[in-house]
Amino acid sequence: MSCIKVESQQFLAEQHRLQPFHQGSITVVLPNINWQSFVSSQSINIMSRSFAAIFAGYLVAASACGLLALIIPLPAAQSTLTAMMLSFSFYAAAAIWAFSVRRSSQAWRDLLLISAALYIFILWAN
Repeated sequence: MSCIKVESQQFLAEQHRLQPFHQGSITVVLPNINWQSFVSSQSINIMSRSFAAIFAGYLVAASACGLLALIIPLPAAQSTLTAMMLSFSFYAAAAIWAFSVRRSSQAWRDLLLISAALYIFILWAN
């Protein structure tokens, strides 16, 4: 079973669009995938934007919540609750932003930069 003739590999490659890959005495048949078109496909783009909205949006909302809890001039418990309630609007805005920009890499970049800027303001406010 481990001994496969070259002719059968060529037939398999022609039939299923697979390309043989020879490494030493082992022959592996790999699928012929155009990775650039696979990564730029619409489903990968939507998945990346969804992850940006979920995870980077959470970072933006958490950073905004932390900053607002520090700078709102109320007692500690009330400023924390107010900041937590306002963080839902930041999370929703981040999710909308992730799907409104032209490229998914731009969504990741912008949301992570906003989160980093808010975190720097938190460190400065402390």
